[in-house]
Amino acid sequence: MYSSVLKSPAPYAEAGHALGNHTFTHPNLIFCSETQTRIQLAECNRAIEDAAGQTPRLFRPPFGGRRPSTLRIASELGFAPVMWNVTALIGTPHSSEAVERKVAKQIHGGDIILLHDGSHRQLGLDRSHTVAATDRLVGRYKAEGYEFVTIPEMLVSPNM
Repeated sequence: MYSSVLKSPAPYAEAGHALGNHTFTHPNLIFCSETQTRIQLAECNRAIEDAAGQTPRLFRPPFGGRRPSTLRIASELGFAPVMWNVTALIGTPHSSEAVERKVAKQIHGGDIILLHDGSHRQLGLDRSHTVAATDRLVGRYKAEGYEFVTIPEMLVSPNM
């Protein structure tokens, strides 16, 4: 879970979910100066620390947008950058079946899956199709013997 979508990340942290920095206002960091990037990461960290009582060490740039300087700054601040290799991003609201089909075509094991509903441009939209697809995908792949782990678990596992 990333801070830009949470009002209070504390229950997620308490439940064992990994918290990560996703910037404070969700800009595309390709277009940000180094100073702006540092401010975005620092402000997001402060918000997560205030709400959850922990300092995130994971970082996913909004839109996947990053330059070499973005990754250097993240590293200097102690972040492990996290990207994805499977996505369901289609762009506009769509059915849960479409999300599930798109993800299923890409999964091979050891994947980091971005289940983004594509409606980040407006808060409050119905995202039930993404939730339903996630539920079915998790059930399907658990039944096939896949294990779901957090990013920190994946980073330390010798089997990943």
